[in-house]
Amino acid sequence: MLQDSNAIELCTIFKELDTGSHEYRFLIIFWIRMAEIYQQFWTNAQGSLPTDMWSQTLLKMGEQSTQEVIVHFIKKGDKYPPTLPEFYAVGYQSRLRKDRFYIPTLQPIICRNTAQEHLKKIKLSLNSNRIII
Repeated sequence: MLQDSNAIELCTIFKELDTGSHEYRFLIIFWIRMAEIYQQFWTNAQGSLPTDMWSQTLLKMGEQSTQEVIVHFIKKGDKYPPTLPEFYAVGYQSRLRKDRFYIPTLQPIICRNTAQEHLKKIKLSLNSNRIII
């Protein structure tokens, strides 16, 4: 066992963040959420604070991707929490999904008669230099 003077600090990134920063809140909320989901299995496996590797990975992934991965593992229903490589792999695969970036295009509803009436009003207004409502 390592003595305190030789101990390796694994949570320096997290501890150096300002406690009021968005990044700090994001990491602490993630860590608490995972502890709520996996209970003692999370803290036994990962510790009570995010390590540097977890911090770097989560900050790189961002909140939306991280939330999607959490939902994936909840739906999967495993008793034990994912490791960092498993968590990152699911996040990476979800970023590659094309349906994630699908943006539906809305077609305007056009009533030809109403459009023609509006055009007539606009033309009259332009010709007479006054607004007709």
